Amino acid sequence: MNRAILSQKINGELIDRLKNDPEAFSSFIQNQNDGIIIYVLEKLGRLENGYSKEPLLNLLNHVNENVRALSIKNLAKLGDINLLSTFSKYANTDESTFVRREAVSAIGRLRNEKAIPVLIDLLKDKDPKVVMQAIRGLLVFSYKENVISALKKLLNHPSELIREVINKEINGVQYQSKSQQKHDEFPEFLRNMDWEQKFLNKIVCGDSLLLLQEIPDKSIHLVITSPPYLQQRDYDGLGIGNENKVEEYIDNLLKIFNECVRITKDDGSIVFNLGDKYENGSLLMVPYKFAIEAIKTNPIKLVNIITWVKLNPTPRQFKKRLVNSTEPFFHFVKSDTYYYDIDSFMNYKKSLRSKNNVGNKIGKSYFELIEKSSLSEKEKQQAKKELLEVIQEVKSGKIESFRMKIRGMHSEPFGGQEGGRKIQLEKKGFTIIKILGNGLKKDVIECPVETIKGTKHPAIYPEYIIQELIKLLTRRDDIVLDPFVGSGTTAVAAKKLNRNYIGIDINPSYCKYAESRLKDISKENNLFELFI
Repeated sequence: MNRAILSQKINGELIDRLKNDPEAFSSFIQNQNDGIIIYVLEKLGRLENGYSKEPLLNLLNHVNENVRALSIKNLAKLGDINLLSTFSKYANTDESTFVRREAVSAIGRLRNEKAIPVLIDLLKDKDPKVVMQAIRGLLVFSYKENVISALKKLLNHPSELIREVINKEINGVQYQSKSQQKHDEFPEFLRNMDWEQKFLNKIVCGDSLLLLQEIPDKSIHLVITSPPYLQQRDYDGLGIGNENKVEEYIDNLLKIFNECVRITKDDGSIVFNLGDKYENGSLLMVPYKFAIEAIKTNPIKLVNIITWVKLNPTPRQFKKRLVNSTEPFFHFVKSDTYYYDIDSFMNYKKSLRSKNNVGNKIGKSYFELIEKSSLSEKEKQQAKKELLEVIQEVKSGKIESFRMKIRGMHSEPFGGQEGGRKIQLEKKGFTIIKILGNGLKKDVIECPVETIKGTKHPAIYPEYIIQELIKLLTRRDDIVLDPFVGSGTTAVAAKKLNRNYIGIDINPSYCKYAESRLKDISKENNLFELFI
């Protein structure tokens, strides 16, 4: 269900009633899908100590890890030390790292010395992500000797990053969360260690804004994505795209984009594909408003707006406007050193040409024009000689084609300079223009809209376009990340092209589908047979 509709159905009045009536809350949740449950949990807002915990405690057994994590997050708002044992249980036993980290974070938020032994015990956890979260909780109590003693033991931890963090603390570097930084923010030196183990060549289910914060600066070669369009499709009420106002949508999108800029390498690229929306009969210019704000708020450059021309747009009949059949792909970079393999872009066209299918009549009309021209006999002989040579180059496949201009028979080349075609025409009486077959690489890609049998995702962008952009902007074994991976198209294209991929999506059903697509492909697939 679209969040615009959800916000009307589940308004503030209903949220308040659910908060104040535990039985109504439990009854309501039992009859709803995951998307609505998550929406309600996100909207609960501030909770006072004394709030009935039972509905949230019951949700801790929910199959959806996002529901469990949000339930813990809401329980943590109560600041109830009596919940310590509950948080400790899920910190130690939940199957989801995401939930375990949220539970450890909840323990830290208690800001109670009774939590110290639990946090110290969690420093022994095998999951370094849990250890990191426990460190964050303990640093609040770094004035206590037993805490310092426990942290010093991590100086021999197998994780280099954990050792670095502890060294910084022991050497007197202040941990920012004590004053300047909120507890939920992730300090630069506490970025998730072993991030590749969690993310690389995997589909990760969760909130992109939170998950991207776990990836270190300048780690990704290409971020390419198509975020949910504003109020265009039903994404089960999850994540971005369900905002009521354009400004809110762009603001939320920029939060993700800012993280994408941070994690992209200096020679990397960021590509965002966005669709527009009509309101009161007028286009809102959403993609372009986003691009302008992205440039204003980040040290980036917009290299191209690549236009996707849909060969099979949705067949609609409008009496006073044309059918929309294009969408922009914005290509951003952080520096002038970005990687760019122009020769690989759209090069399949060149490979499909039959260079030897030229026949015996090639150049015949030029021989006839030479004879009819006012060139001298010497000039005619030289023209025929060079014409025969260039015809042989075409037949051998060295060049694709050629054009010939003859003085008095053709117009002079426009803008010719000394030593160029114009001067050759004047002095030799002719000029030959060789066409190598490297066509102009334009900022337009024509491609049909794709549909994939069995997918629940409402909007799939073409794998063909993503393949072309991946070839253009990355090398073999580079890392390609999509923070809104949806049905998995970016990851599929990256895998086929022997690139590493990272796919993130908040919708568990999309994540499962993307994983199933990845299992069914082989890197040796013939890429072009799908599109030509």
